[in-house]
Amino acid sequence: MGVDLGRFVDKKVPQHLRCPACLEAAYPPVLVCWSEHALCRQCAVASESYACPTCRQGMVFPLKPSLFIKRAIEDYKIKCENDGCSWTGTVVNEKQHSNSCPFRKVFCKLCDSRYIFSQRDAHLDVCTEKTIDCPQGGRDCGGRSSGGRKKRRLMQEHLDKECAQWQCRAVPDCKTKTMRANLDEHEKGCRAAYDEIFQLKLTIEENAKLAEQRVPDKIVENLDFATSTDKALLPADEQQMQAGNAAQLPRRFIRSTSEHEEANDFFIIDVYGDPPPAPTFRRLRILDRSDETPKKRMRLLCGAET
Repeated sequence: MGVDLGRFVDKKVPQHLRCPACLEAAYPPVLVCWSEHALCRQCAVASESYACPTCRQGMVFPLKPSLFIKRAIEDYKIKCENDGCSWTGTVVNEKQHSNSCPFRKVFCKLCDSRYIFSQRDAHLDVCTEKTIDCPQGGRDCGGRSSGGRKKRRLMQEHLDKECAQWQCRAVPDCKTKTMRANLDEHEKGCRAAYDEIFQLKLTIEENAKLAEQRVPDKIVENLDFATSTDKALLPADEQQMQAGNAAQLPRRFIRSTSEHEEANDFFIIDVYGDPPPAPTFRRLRILDRSDETPKKRMRLLCGAET
């Protein structure tokens, strides 16, 4: 086969420069008969009749090159035969360019298929004979040295039957890894257990909220009972204090310190004058401070009351 006529970019190749056998440009041209008819070398070598296709004379061996046709064709410009390449030049420089063309097609040493030289990495990503690591367990999948390195065409079988590094996807926090054959069953049970625990957690939270709502109501009820009891005992305390030897006691002034009260939950009793004699009555009393919060209402007055 000569040079494809569609590759010439400037001029149309005349008829006398074409090979009568393949109808392409006769390059490299050789003379095949005594009439000096020319064929491209590929067609002349492949001829089985050993006869000139133009005049039907027997072919003359050894075949001699036609310098006239060769130089005429070399004056034309052609484009690169590889798709995507923008190179143009003469047929003389074509061989040099084709050896370095980034769009040339080469054979893969692994799978014997052809790919574009500039797309080598893309081909290796799909090459069936390339050895790759297991996408689940890596190079040493299953605990064996290089046990996860397989040819790409055998990797799917490894994932289906050998790999035990399939991660559970039913629950985000589950760290279980198993074989693919057991994965569906595990994920079903794992999801059911997760849902059961989640519902139990919701039930506990709801019960805790209900308990928090009941406690303040009970505290208020107890405070009301304590206040009513304290009010009932207050007149009796006053009568007992008046019956004592109050005239012999020095005058005492009792007051509360608001700043210290907030920090210690107790009242401070300031006593002015001489210390009183031994008290005749001592008891803890719950103050009646209905205009304050329940917390303040529960504070105790610690001191001797006579």
